[in-house]
Amino acid sequence: MANLITTFEHQRLRVDETYGKDAVRFTEGQFVSLVRYNERHENRFFTVGHRSIKFGQFVGVIAARGLTIEVLPKTDGMDGEIRWRTALINMLKVAHGLPLHEAGHAMLHLQNTSVLEHFLRLYTEEVKRLVRQGLVRSYRQKAEASTALKGRLDLPRHIRGTVVHKERFHVIHQVYDTDHLLHSILKMALDVVEHVTRDTVTLSMVKDMKWAFEHVRERCITSQTFERLRLDRKSDGYADAIQLARLLLLNYAPDFQSGREHILSLLFDMNKLFEVVVLKLLQRVAREFPNVNISGQNCRTFWNGQSIRSDILIREKETVRCIIDTKWKLPRDGRPADADLKQMYVYNRQYGSEQSVLLYPGCQEGVRFIAFDEDHQGKRDHGCSTRYIELFNPMGKIEEAEVKLLLDDVLQTFRASTMPRGQGCYGMDFPLGKQSI
Repeated sequence: MANLITTFEHQRLRVDETYGKDAVRFTEGQFVSLVRYNERHENRFFTVGHRSIKFGQFVGVIAARGLTIEVLPKTDGMDGEIRWRTALINMLKVAHGLPLHEAGHAMLHLQNTSVLEHFLRLYTEEVKRLVRQGLVRSYRQKAEASTALKGRLDLPRHIRGTVVHKERFHVIHQVYDTDHLLHSILKMALDVVEHVTRDTVTLSMVKDMKWAFEHVRERCITSQTFERLRLDRKSDGYADAIQLARLLLLNYAPDFQSGREHILSLLFDMNKLFEVVVLKLLQRVAREFPNVNISGQNCRTFWNGQSIRSDILIREKETVRCIIDTKWKLPRDGRPADADLKQMYVYNRQYGSEQSVLLYPGCQEGVRFIAFDEDHQGKRDHGCSTRYIELFNPMGKIEEAEVKLLLDDVLQTFRASTMPRGQGCYGMDFPLGKQSI
C-alpha cells in the first residue's frame, strides 16, 4: 500500500524523515494537519514536539493528506509487525463486536496492507453481502403532488397548489422501499470508504454497489443516531455492517481549516482495549463454569462521595471470588508498582474479596502472591497476585485456551488461599513491608 507508515506505541515520527521499506516521507503539511486534529481532541492521541509527534498508549490508524499512519501495540522488544497488526485487528473485533469471519476479499495478506484498509475492505464485504441478499424494505410516509388521489390529502398544500395546477392532488401516502435510516448510514459510510481507500479492489467494489443506494436520501447521522437505533427481526443481519459503519462515521472528521482534506482516525486507548478484550473473553469462557459470573466496571462508593471502579469482578454464586485489574505494561523487574498494590488492597476491602490479580500481557512464568494482612498464626486475610497472559500466538491469533486456563487457575487459587500458610500453592511471595502498603 502506498504512503503507509507503520510504527509502534511510544515511538516518534519526525518531519522530513522517511520510514519503511518504501521510504515514505512524513511531510510538514501532514504534520500540521495531525497537530490540528490532535488539538481538537484535547491533545490526547499523541504528544507534539519540535517538528515531531510521539505516540503514547493510543494505537490504531490515522489517515490524513494521502498518508496513513499505523500505530501498533507492542509489549516486548520484538517489533513483529505482521503479528501485532493481526493481534490489533483481532482485539478490535472482540472489543467492538465486529464480524469475526473474513470472507472473500477481506482475506488480505496483512503484510501488504494496513489495519485501516483491512476494516474498509471488511465493511465493503459486509455491505456487498447485504446487497446480494436483497436490501430490507420498510414503510415510510411520502408527501407529493400526484394526478391520482391516493392516501390522504395534505389539505394546506393542496389548497395552495391547486391555484396553479388544478389537476394535481397534494397527498400523503405510504411507500414501501429501501429509503430508510439503515441504508442512509450504509450509504454515507460507503462514501467515506470511497474517499479514504487507496486499494483499487475496495474502490471498485464500492462503485459497483452505488446503484443499490441511488434512491436513498442523505440524513444527518450523529452518535445519538446510533444510540437510538434498534434492529428488528428483519434487519438483524445488518448488525455487523452497522457496527463497522459506526466506527467509520464517528471517527471521520473534516479538516475545517483547509476545507479540502479529511481525517479518518481509528485510534484506541490500549489500556482500555486490553481490559475490554480480557473481560469479553473471560465472559465467553465462563459459560463452561457453573455458577460463575463475570462483570466489568463495577462502581462502588469509596469515601466522601468518591467512587472506585474495578476492571473485572469474578463471582461464584453470590460471593466475590476475585478482582482482576488489567495493566497494558510490564512491571519493572517483575515487581508491581506500589500504587497498583494499594489500589488492589482497597478493592479487596471494598468488595469483600480474598484475592485480587494484577494481570499483565506476556508469557512470563510464576505467580507472585503478596499477602496484605496476616494474623500471628500466618493465616492470610487477603492478598494480591501478579499474573501474565499471552493472548496471541506467533501469528497474532487470540488463544482462548489461555483465557480459560487463567479463569480456572484463579478459581483454584482462591480455594487454596482459604487454607493456612504452607497448604496452598502461591508461587513466589513478596514480604509485605517492602511493598509499602
